[in-house]
Amino acid sequence: MFLFFPAFFCSSATVTGAYFRKVHQFDRGTIHIFFQNTSTQSVEVEKVFYNGIEMNAIANDFCIWHQTVPPVIEPGEFANLKIKQRWDTNKLIRISALLSSGETINTVIEPVPPDLKFSFIGFGNDYRQVYIYLENTGTEPANIKQLFCQAG
Repeated sequence: MFLFFPAFFCSSATVTGAYFRKVHQFDRGTIHIFFQNTSTQSVEVEKVFYNGIEMNAIANDFCIWHQTVPPVIEPGEFANLKIKQRWDTNKLIRISALLSSGETINTVIEPVPPDLKFSFIGFGNDYRQVYIYLENTGTEPANIKQLFCQAG
């Protein structure tokens, strides 16, 4: 006999992507974690943990700042949790975020900038078209499987 309790298996947020970005050689890097609020209620990020250590609102040994954009994530909407690194590292970084729903989202980041970069984003004269140019700085061909844009 199988019992299924949907309330215990429903997730209020889903990590949809994550990457590490360095803008220039002196930049220590920024972690970006994208997630979607899949619940019917608004959620907020209440606490962020960097390799198991809670990050406060002030700078610490690991990061200078962290920010969630937007700060309140409405049902169905996406958010970007950004964490600014204080130091270079080549070790995997485990990030957890406690949401106001009580759920924790988790991901592991490899602190290596991706080979694929947005080199230009522009709009047509009537703002009905978006032109996106990507640059592959790596040595291997890159296959783009999906590009997600959220308007509104």
